[in-house]
Amino acid sequence: MDGVGTKLMLALETGILDTIGIDLVAMSVNNVVTSGTKPLGFLDYNSTGHLDVDVAEKVIKGIVDGCKQSDCALLGGEREGDFDLCGCAVGIAKKDSIIDGKNIIAGDILIGLPSSGAHSNDFSLVRRLVLVLTMSNQIYQFC
Repeated sequence: MDGVGTKLMLALETGILDTIGIDLVAMSVNNVVTSGTKPLGFLDYNSTGHLDVDVAEKVIKGIVDGCKQSDCALLGGEREGDFDLCGCAVGIAKKDSIIDGKNIIAGDILIGLPSSGAHSNDFSLVRRLVLVLTMSNQIYQFC
């Protein structure tokens, strides 16, 4: 189970809400995949004080897109002026395929893959940079 953390604040501040659902699914599914399991389904949770249908539609579209990209089923699922998101991914693996680190030995090769941009916990730093650069009147495009 995971949430998108500070990225939700950025999405609300910028009004870019159609990708936050994709990130929500990715955070949970990535946690499942790193154990060697195949994601089966994703259960979302959306808490809001007042339902803004336009916002909810964008967020849910992102969750649906994230589930499609992750090849897992969307299983279903209140505060004034904003909302909170979290979700849970469920996966399956054969017992002998679970990645638990027991087979790692000296000399194994670690492969790093490039990122497509800022993700998950990166957004605490991104939000801080925006605040600092805005306060110093030096706004740059860095994402």
